[in-house]
Amino acid sequence: MARLACRFAPHELSTVPIDTPNQAVQVGDEVVVTITEIDPLRRRLALSCRR
Repeated sequence: MARLACRFAPHELSTVPIDTPNQAVQVGDEVVVTITEIDPLRRRLALSCRR
């Protein structure tokens, strides 16, 4: 299986302002996300919980 890096910009985790990502999600949480960007050269996906 190929390895990919996934990242969230902090403003994509919540519809309200947050100080830390832990205010929106915790390790082990299951979330529905939208892929907002694919970077095949760096093997990264950008994700959003807001859309």
